[in-house]
Amino acid sequence: MDIEQIQLVEVDFTDLENVEKPEMVYKYRSWNKGDVNSDNVLLKNQLFLAEPSSFVDQFDCKIPTRYDLLTDEEILQWGEPIVRRMHTRWNDKAIKNEVIRLAARLPFKDENKMKLFIADEWKSYNDKSGILSLCKNPLNNEMWKMYGHDHTGICYGYETNKLIRSCGFGGGGPVTYQDELPIIHPLMDSILVASIRVYYKLTKWEFEEEYRIRDFSEANVNKANRVRVYSDDILKEVTLGHSFDDEQIPRIIEILRKKGSHADLYKCEIVDGALSRLLIDY
Repeated sequence: MDIEQIQLVEVDFTDLENVEKPEMVYKYRSWNKGDVNSDNVLLKNQLFLAEPSSFVDQFDCKIPTRYDLLTDEEILQWGEPIVRRMHTRWNDKAIKNEVIRLAARLPFKDENKMKLFIADEWKSYNDKSGILSLCKNPLNNEMWKMYGHDHTGICYGYETNKLIRSCGFGGGGPVTYQDELPIIHPLMDSILVASIRVYYKLTKWEFEEEYRIRDFSEANVNKANRVRVYSDDILKEVTLGHSFDDEQIPRIIEILRKKGSHADLYKCEIVDGALSRLLIDY
């Protein structure tokens, strides 16, 4: 794929009202199945920013940087900004000489050294990157199966603008699904690289209808900092799967009432072979 075909997907939430995004976003989770992170979405208003290494898709956020594509001239281009950051007072001649000296010692031609280099780079990226994966549809049958514990879980709906403000998110965007993943060249702009890694997935995953919010920060190395807490008024919809345990419904209602929640409560049902929602008055 040519770089000209790649679109910058991520949008900055600084000017939130003018950013194109879905009005509502949804999070599918299990309920009462022993997964603390899942239950705490409702119990403690917690959303967890996942590490890329936790994703089912082996290519998700794992598109490699193709250092093997670098020519000798491009290696010098790649190294120059690094040397300039290290030696801010050096003149252009000194910078050039240092780049040439270092380029001869770089591991790009050594397969074993490159494996270690790429592994270190991946670890740093994985430790600092936090992804909140959301869906644009509360009646997505495949999402109910995969992430809603086969229709026994809960789908939480949030007004997108309020969720972003409540949790202090800085950027996000829709996932683009393609038959072929883009190539990441080492000389690409870092913002474009981040966009490719997070927002491009293979066509086989397009059923997810995914909208992502991401955070890249040193703070994410501490997993406690990956938890974001939203205020009670952010939750707008709670949808129970069609196979949700009916004996648990009074507990869900009790939790919502204690929050003073005004969220609409639904239960899915199958009508003429299709999912629909029935409003529960509480």
